[in-house]
Amino acid sequence: MRSRLGSIHGPVLFEIFKYLHSKHLLSSIVLVCREWKAIVSECVLKLELKENDYPSWLKEQMNIFGNHPNPNSTVMCPQTTIYSHVYQLMTSIGVFENLQDLSLIGYEDLMSSDLLWHLLVTLKHLKRLLLSDCHLLEGQLARTLTFSNERTKSNHNDDGFNKEGEYRGFFSSWFSKKNKTNTTETLESSSSLEKSSNRHRPVKYSERNTVVLKFERVPHKTFIPPHCVEHLTSLCLFKVHVPIVLYDILMKKLVNLKEFRMVDCNLTKFEIFSSSNSLSHVEINRTNCDNATITISEKKENLITQTLEFLVLNNVSIESNRAWNFFANCSKLKTLKMRKYVSVPTSSNSSSTMTTTTSIENLCVEGIGVDSYFFKALNQWTPNLKRMEILHCSSLVAQEPLLSVITENFKQLTHLRVVNVRNLASSDIHSHTLEYLDLSSNKDLQCAIHCNSLKYLNLGGTAITDAEKTKIVMKNSSLEELNLPMMDSNEAIGNAWTLGKLKRLDLSYNRKVDDDRLAEILQFMNLLEYLNLKMCKNIHQVPLKKNSNLKTLLLSGTQITDESLMKVTLLTPELQRLDIDCCGMLKDPQLSHLHKLSSLDVSENISFSLKTILGLVKQIPSLRYYYARWFSNLISNLTNTKELMDAFRNLLLLDLTGSASSTCTVLNQLRDEFKDLIIVSKTPSFRCDVIPYPFTVFGTKL
Repeated sequence: MRSRLGSIHGPVLFEIFKYLHSKHLLSSIVLVCREWKAIVSECVLKLELKENDYPSWLKEQMNIFGNHPNPNSTVMCPQTTIYSHVYQLMTSIGVFENLQDLSLIGYEDLMSSDLLWHLLVTLKHLKRLLLSDCHLLEGQLARTLTFSNERTKSNHNDDGFNKEGEYRGFFSSWFSKKNKTNTTETLESSSSLEKSSNRHRPVKYSERNTVVLKFERVPHKTFIPPHCVEHLTSLCLFKVHVPIVLYDILMKKLVNLKEFRMVDCNLTKFEIFSSSNSLSHVEINRTNCDNATITISEKKENLITQTLEFLVLNNVSIESNRAWNFFANCSKLKTLKMRKYVSVPTSSNSSSTMTTTTSIENLCVEGIGVDSYFFKALNQWTPNLKRMEILHCSSLVAQEPLLSVITENFKQLTHLRVVNVRNLASSDIHSHTLEYLDLSSNKDLQCAIHCNSLKYLNLGGTAITDAEKTKIVMKNSSLEELNLPMMDSNEAIGNAWTLGKLKRLDLSYNRKVDDDRLAEILQFMNLLEYLNLKMCKNIHQVPLKKNSNLKTLLLSGTQITDESLMKVTLLTPELQRLDIDCCGMLKDPQLSHLHKLSSLDVSENISFSLKTILGLVKQIPSLRYYYARWFSNLISNLTNTKELMDAFRNLLLLDLTGSASSTCTVLNQLRDEFKDLIIVSKTPSFRCDVIPYPFTVFGTKL
């Protein structure tokens, strides 16, 4: 057996590992198969484990008499059940000695701080750790059953809060010595009851009211590494219950941390602190809470002012003057994003000790009130701004020309995004330095744009429909991307003969553009790579030139037919993405000639049969991402599983949201057959699945 095992390819062994850990059998296997361990440890560098069934598992554990009890059902009482299977799983992960990227998602109360430290110490090459939807409390989760007439000490306060006022959740554990003692006494009491034969007995279902069920944590000696953890460079915590003590220890022990993200965690009052000499990217994000407050640690060992380059504060309050002093002291801070709690010290209330934050080049503010005084004060504190974003704000003074104020005060701006600002007055924009301008979602805006260096322009959802207001831009031969979605007119383009360098064009949701107007626009755009015509109801065909360089074509909701789709795709040999969802005129499209197509969306085409959907996959061997959402009863337990396997074997992602039940056995068979295929049968349920990556500026990762 060992000789055979040694010849098995590493990825195959990885699939064996995933199966064994799902059956809670892995620990015993690892001890025997040393040869397998050596092979696997060299192959697996990235691992993601999701516990999708925690709510069902918890419900099952609460049904102590089973899901379908009868009067004769019994359960032994008192008893204590310690849930150690996740501990065994985490121990087994240690075989991946070269693991660099680990994600643990959805383990809720089955996770613990002890397991976290175990992973950090065992995985010597781990660089990135992501935890989502879990609790990092001490000890293993346990279920205790006692008789209701027994008096057992509780480690809960009456109001569900600890001394610091933090809620600990349904299953709780405390870091204080007193609470550890209480928990120990509870377990010792349960243990003594089990040893007593006259009290340890089976309880019938009819006597269920005499039994008390409680979930608690089994305490044991907490292991905290005596030395610093030097290998971890990225820690991401999404909806994780982190005790303040653990947070402080992590910030001290992770001495080479470069990226730290804390999103929707429980902490509401804490310090920004780090002992790392490399921590450059920090995100503190509270999307669903309004009472989070942070302070700046003044400890000498706090090195963050020497290393911080990118800071994101979403819905987090910080005292204004102290904040800007802190920003000024961060000599490497280049990018600052703040939402809701943003204020700039003015010359009247600023202290003499404050200095300007000359290092900040990129600034994003969101969800606040702004006026000319705000931008003038901002210019005093951040005189070197090059990129600015004003998102979902409101103008505090009616008819104030804020756009002119911005361009007049910030002479070095190359990128400006002013999106969805309520009461934004129309004022002309004059700039010779702007290369990127986004004014989308300002529905009443009618300003003239005098910018002759633009490469990117987005006027979507504005009232700028007069070609005279954009003629300077349209005469600019350097424009590469033009976005005009949600417009009631297509006249903002004017004469398109100067747009020969345009690579990306978005006309989505435009109710006026039709086939003739589209032909006028496209005839000069030989370099076009991206074309978005989503929900353009008057589009029946796409008049492209032969051998078009188009790589992305979005035709969702248009009146395209099988014949016109064939014509346009024959002209686009480089096409990589095609969206034809919600196209009611399509019946049975043929796309076998698209040899480079990797992404296809056919969702909500009610005329498509399963045969058509499978046929499209078989036609395109290069296809990797396939979206077939919201087809009623598309896949059921009566579907031929072999036929699906033959069709989907080349895919990396299959999105069947709304087209099949998540409990469909056919989907489970597909998952078992194709381990690399991601099958989406419902919308994401974990916090890490819906939070965007924050460390980008105007689409560029920094």
